[in-house]
Amino acid sequence: MTKARKDSAPAIIFLILYTVFFVFLSSLYIRKRISWKSRYSFVYFHVIIRLAGQGCGIAFAVMDWSNFDVRLNVLIAYLVLSAEGYFSLVLCTYRFLIVWQNDRLGNSIIEPRVPSGTPWLEKMKLLRRSPIAGVHWVLVAANSIIISGGSLLSASLSDDRPDPKKLQSGKAMREFSSRNLAKRQLKLISGGHE
Repeated sequence: MTKARKDSAPAIIFLILYTVFFVFLSSLYIRKRISWKSRYSFVYFHVIIRLAGQGCGIAFAVMDWSNFDVRLNVLIAYLVLSAEGYFSLVLCTYRFLIVWQNDRLGNSIIEPRVPSGTPWLEKMKLLRRSPIAGVHWVLVAANSIIISGGSLLSASLSDDRPDPKKLQSGKAMREFSSRNLAKRQLKLISGGHE
């Protein structure tokens, strides 16, 4: 049990940091210093997901192996919440970049402004063609592959005899998705140049 507690130290540190950030943002919302319609709601959403993920990480680290099925379910929850935390962080970063471009350049190349008074359906068509829509679809695909890979990894561990093919497939899916997601994001930020 001592080793499990030592292994959980980094997760506890991040849990404390995310808790402090959560309390800070909550106090800003309560005092109406920031609006729910602001980009800080993306940060708040990210912090909530990371709090849940860190909680699962700590739970996984301190559980003993006698109840393997429960520990495996906690691992799956941790993997899913970690992927969702990454997903929300990327969206949050893009939202801040879009606001910065609108403030500094007058318009964002990632999500161009739609003139006020544009009908809703036309607005959706314009937004669907913006580069951020492509980012959303790439993130959804990458997120799905990462979660599927994590599920394959954990499923291979739950069998009496781990299946090397499942283990290899799960690792490959997670690595492929993470690597290609980073490449596509860098390409979008650099304006399509490699």
